[in-house]
Amino acid sequence: MRSAQAAALLRRWEGDPALFAAEVLGVRAWSRQQDIFNAVARHRRVATRSGHKVSKSNSIAALALWWVCTRPRAKVVLSSTVGEQLKNILWPELVRLHREARAPLGGKLSTDYHGGLWFPDDRAVIALKSEDTKPESFAGISSPHLLYLIDEASGFPDALLEAAWGNTASNGTIAAFSNPTRTSGWFYEAFHGQRGTWVTLHIDSRESPNITGEAEVPGLARQEWVDETARHFGADSPAFAVRVKGDFPREGD
Repeated sequence: MRSAQAAALLRRWEGDPALFAAEVLGVRAWSRQQDIFNAVARHRRVATRSGHKVSKSNSIAALALWWVCTRPRAKVVLSSTVGEQLKNILWPELVRLHREARAPLGGKLSTDYHGGLWFPDDRAVIALKSEDTKPESFAGISSPHLLYLIDEASGFPDALLEAAWGNTASNGTIAAFSNPTRTSGWFYEAFHGQRGTWVTLHIDSRESPNITGEAEVPGLARQEWVDETARHFGADSPAFAVRVKGDFPREGD
């Protein structure tokens, strides 16, 4: 592709991760997934609380590739409170999207999240497990275009969030995602005392396109699972509130 054509495409995709996901990755975002993409494209601090099976991992992987492919010297830091989440879900999803992209994305991609995705022009996606990372290391990644994508953020250490916050002082973005399992910490405060600082999204599993009829998306929540969860735990239970509704538990739960 000629450089002028490439530059035009990059300008087309730079501010529109949903368009990049559709045209490059073959991912047709459903309505609430588009809300996530739009929020991260337009705001520097985004927190999303959700129930299970609403495209969270797919959205994170697509955002990582969109950012690193559309910005010079871009870096993405992909992290999670749970190491197994990085190893078994997030990184395999990123590898799959990279492999199945409609055009070669390039870079040296490791199938193990420890190796990351590196490009010869200093762009990279770096995966770090929170329990193995010191604040100095988390803040020691330099880039004029830096994106932190934090999964399972409800239990993510405050010290690492502070390190990321400081490291995005120039032109960086933090996007956090989680089932809302805790009633303390920075992720909780993003929806409460610090709500004015964050753009917040809330996605109930019952908004899944497989339930509303918007579309048929393999792997997303279905009505049968919602009904089973209500019968097993109770529709008024903390488990239903957190895992289906995407609500924080009550203080005493």
